[in-house]
Amino acid sequence: MEITLIGFILMPFGVLLFLFKPGWLFYSFIFFIPFFATAVLNVQSISFGVTPAHFFALLWVTRRIIDNLTGKAFYLHKKSNVVLGSLLLFLFVISLSLIMPVVIAGETEVYKGNPLMLAPVAHEFTFSNVSVFLFLAFAVLMTIFVSLEINSPEKFKRSIKVFLISAFTVSIWGFLQLLTHYAGLPYPAFLFNNSISDAIVSGPIAEAEGASRIFSVTPEPSVFARYLLAGLPLALILMIKKIKVFSSAFILPCFVFAYILALILTVSTSAYFGLGFMAIAAFFFLRRYKDLSPFLRIAAMFLLALGAVVSVNPEMFDNTLQMTVFKALTFSGMERIFAFQEALGLFSAYPLLGVGWGSNASFDLISYLLANSGLFGALCFALFVLSAYKHFRWLQKNNNIGFETKAYTDGIGLSLLTGIFLNLTGGLDLVFLHLWFLLGLMLSLSKIISLQTTKDRGYNEI
Repeated sequence: MEITLIGFILMPFGVLLFLFKPGWLFYSFIFFIPFFATAVLNVQSISFGVTPAHFFALLWVTRRIIDNLTGKAFYLHKKSNVVLGSLLLFLFVISLSLIMPVVIAGETEVYKGNPLMLAPVAHEFTFSNVSVFLFLAFAVLMTIFVSLEINSPEKFKRSIKVFLISAFTVSIWGFLQLLTHYAGLPYPAFLFNNSISDAIVSGPIAEAEGASRIFSVTPEPSVFARYLLAGLPLALILMIKKIKVFSSAFILPCFVFAYILALILTVSTSAYFGLGFMAIAAFFFLRRYKDLSPFLRIAAMFLLALGAVVSVNPEMFDNTLQMTVFKALTFSGMERIFAFQEALGLFSAYPLLGVGWGSNASFDLISYLLANSGLFGALCFALFVLSAYKHFRWLQKNNNIGFETKAYTDGIGLSLLTGIFLNLTGGLDLVFLHLWFLLGLMLSLSKIISLQTTKDRGYNEI
């Protein structure tokens, strides 16, 4: 094991917070959610890096459990119980699927790797089955604890503020990454791109189809894009509805512009398709909103960001066509189609529990669920999504919340919807924490509403 440079800074800092300022551990966890490629501790024996978000989350959860044992109770609204119950059912089913690599070991081949390095291997139970399951279990645990932790409007708003500040910070770091590339300066990857995990891009910049692509503190450009598309829809709704998130009304538009510019600079299929889907979905969320001035400002931001990129990289449009319209003709695109077909073949051979969670690589949510957890896992996940949607609709129709809370609800809903779309069409975020954090935020809203409404005592102490 090796403590990294940033680990020598953050680990003592975390211990101090644990002892003297435990409330800051939660906000530290939120801030470091996007730092997927950063490790405070690298474990060489299993090629794994402990991220700052994992580190602060463990400290925060441990301290929260200790506080609970000393009399500070957890509260969870009954509406949230339905969503979390279906989520735990899904987790239980995929834990059952882990028996499949043992039962059918040697019977078939599965595929491992990423779209550029997909390779068949003999199917057997490996450490990756356990690690992928544990990552998902940890993410589910974070959803539960986020929904438990946030118990007041002030903490809810502060959490969103930290989340948006974090997204802006990593956007700026992405700009720095591109600036050092064009200026011929060394990029300080040792700070935030130091994880030894297998999925991390090596080098100071990512190159594809002749384009320089930023990925900031994440493993690769498409992951960076999908993270930003968790923050942008929320910020967009809050800006359009003129919700005062920060002390200055100028800050949120600056954040939105930075997110859009960073998304364009990822030169990622996920970024461009995600932006298009978000724009269409936002229309339905805001179709009754009459003030057109925010929409004009957003259009101006997008055009300004696009103009800035094209001025630096005149071949931007050619690169965009290669990464979107002609994506299926690239090696990466063909590998994704091949992985989809092979995943469906594995599902047809093992329809009930699949070949076991984390066994087969696939790059869309549906084929991944079917191949790795079978019909039972896919149905349980669909039940979870349906219950989350019903919870969201209940929040939207609740007459006990005002305009501001409805704006937060719409923003989180649009972010989650965009995330689901991206998972369905070309990228899996199940092991990353940003969408699970947003789900926890949404679930906490029902508890906040009930605690503020004397007529509703619909929460359970656990």
